Amino acid sequence: MAFPHIPQSALGTAHFLFNALDADQCTWFFQRLGDGVELSSGHPILALRARVTSERAKEGQIAWARHLAYLVSAWNAVREDRPLTRLVVRPEAPVPNPK
Repeated sequence: MAFPHIPQSALGTAHFLFNALDADQCTWFFQRLGDGVELSSGHPILALRARVTSERAKEGQIAWARHLAYLVSAWNAVREDRPLTRLVVRPEAPVPNPK
């Protein structure tokens, strides 16, 4: 479950929340977040990886709640089978609820 650009505490919190909803999909989600395998253009996890990586490169630190908002947004898109080419979360927006 390692992705170096997201703090372990945010990953652990998201894993706990997502696992309660769907353990198998949670496992798959975090494996793909870590390895990026078989993610085609428009995949929410690919958008998550790209957003966090580029934002960290530009800004350095990202607020913990923002990391969690990115994770939940990508998770919800995966669960809805909704393509996501660009992950956008307004800075002042609350963390969405995982579905």
